[in-house]
Amino acid sequence: MTRTRTTFDASAPSLLWRGGPPRWRVAGLGAACALAALVTVLLLSPGGSSAGNAAEAGGPPPRITIPAAAADETYPPGPSTTPTPTTPKITTTPTTTVSASVRARPTATSVPASSSLVSTATPRARRTTETTTTQPAPTFSPVTVAAADASVSGGAAVVECSGCRSGSRVAYLEGTRAVTLTLSGVPVAGARQLTIVYESDNLRDLTVTVNGDSRTLTSLPGAGDWVTPATVTVGIELTKGTNTLVFANPAGPAPDLDQFVIR
Repeated sequence: MTRTRTTFDASAPSLLWRGGPPRWRVAGLGAACALAALVTVLLLSPGGSSAGNAAEAGGPPPRITIPAAAADETYPPGPSTTPTPTTPKITTTPTTTVSASVRARPTATSVPASSSLVSTATPRARRTTETTTTQPAPTFSPVTVAAADASVSGGAAVVECSGCRSGSRVAYLEGTRAVTLTLSGVPVAGARQLTIVYESDNLRDLTVTVNGDSRTLTSLPGAGDWVTPATVTVGIELTKGTNTLVFANPAGPAPDLDQFVIR
């Protein structure tokens, strides 16, 4: 077997070197290309910035060993420099809704007896208006009573009389015979005026007793007959409530009594 050895003739002429390239120049050019390729790979790799960091820190640069066959190796492509579009991040701010709470007036509600709910609503105080009515002071109204309508006792008699003021008269008053007038419901006590209407044909005496207090009217003049009225007025004191008036003449005959008016 015959081996054929190919010998590189460095002395052959080329466009770069007119007289033929020297061997040391070719070797240096190959080493420079390999070194440039290795540096490029290191810079483009994720950990390639360690050399730069070491240089910035002031330390000695790392030693790079270039293998003899580095020029013939195929290196993987570096990371793509094409920018990757990024999706903007949208931050959603929660919306706060402000609401006003209106407190309602408490209303009366019916709660069953078995319920455990307790009403805490305080009922509003109701304003009450007191009306004070002033009653007028009581007054005494005039009273007119016929003698025949009073209590006649002791044998005295009622006689019809067309000329008398009340239409009749009480006759035959003497001794224990008397006319008793009872006033009930007198609204107020006080002094009053008592007017006695009577008939007589001559002078006669009359005793008037008011609530036990007696007083005698002497020599009452008449009109001269038994059908014409005559009058006499005296002051009396009445109490509030019931009052009793008695008309008589224990000592002799009294005039016939027709009517009593109290003012």
